[in-house]
Amino acid sequence: MARNAAAIDLSAHEARAAPFPGRRDDTELHVTKELWFTRLCLLATVSSFGTFVVTALAPRASEIGTGGLASVVWFVMFGALVTFLVYGNVVHQLCRLGHLRRLRRHRPAPPERLRDLAVEGPPVVVLVPSFKEETAVVRQTLLSAVLQEYDDMRVVLLVDDPPTPRDAADRRLLESVRALPRDIDALLSHQRERVRTALDDHRERQLARTSLWSKLVARRRQAGAMALAAAHEETALWLESIAATEPMVTHTDALFVEQVLLEAARRNREAAEELLARVLGAGPPVSSVEIDTGYRRMLASLSCEISVFERKRFENLSHEPNKAMNLNSYIGLLGGVWREVRREGELHLERAADVSSPGAVHVPDAAFVVTLDADSLLVPDYVVRLVDLML
Repeated sequence: MARNAAAIDLSAHEARAAPFPGRRDDTELHVTKELWFTRLCLLATVSSFGTFVVTALAPRASEIGTGGLASVVWFVMFGALVTFLVYGNVVHQLCRLGHLRRLRRHRPAPPERLRDLAVEGPPVVVLVPSFKEETAVVRQTLLSAVLQEYDDMRVVLLVDDPPTPRDAADRRLLESVRALPRDIDALLSHQRERVRTALDDHRERQLARTSLWSKLVARRRQAGAMALAAAHEETALWLESIAATEPMVTHTDALFVEQVLLEAARRNREAAEELLARVLGAGPPVSSVEIDTGYRRMLASLSCEISVFERKRFENLSHEPNKAMNLNSYIGLLGGVWREVRREGELHLERAADVSSPGAVHVPDAAFVVTLDADSLLVPDYVVRLVDLML
């Protein structure tokens, strides 16, 4: 199945467009050179076309009246063909010029801002519409969404398959897709609990202040930073172990392993190396707030809430066979309290008075909604960078 890589390309380009501080000048110099080269190419194209019109077309135009129909047809077709080719070249150069200008003006968000935004950003919901997609494909998409480094985020799989299929194969497919949230949560649960325990231990140490606190604070912070680095390294190894067990049947499987699992492992390992370097004196000391934020970012990528919603189970929701209505049916529920009501043998979803009502379920509101096709992938920092651009 073809895999939509647009989401990957956007975030990967954003990551590549964030050079190290020492390389920023080299990047700007390269872009400036490309800008001047593009301008020269554009000028050469326009000048050449003007020269062609003056030296080739203009003299020929004076002979049209005496050359008959064949001369007119030749003149129009030749002139139109050359103009069309030049037009395509000019459009390409103008698009390239605009891209380079934006690239030169672009300033990636500081890593410190992204780290804070990952744990303090507004609520986000990722909606994954799916209609009879292969279970393995949907699993990869959901995992790429769940592993986002963003705390206040939910993932909802919008299954649009008929809720009571008659075909046995369709029933098995629907049951396996419905089980994905539970399976993914089970996959993440062990590592999630280890990180949560480490975070709780860190917070307990922060609260256990003694009279010797002022003398031991630096040593405590150093130990806390090393424990966080160990947690990052352990998470990286855990992600790599999952990547090693993933089937590599198609190129999309390789894309998932490389851009999602191994990329997340690489980011955790880089965080561990940075912490250890600062402990050894290569940078400012690691504060208790930074340690707490580091644990929360790591925990965010392991504890995202994931659920399934099927609009076709409810008689009063739209059953139009298109993705837009599948998305809109759930978006219309955001921020409300709802309950299931059965009438004349049919299930309805109606607004409830409050959460305390029998069978009432609150659907949390969200500041931002990310729609992700069930055959697409997100790299680990996609959501936090997208929210940073939107704010």
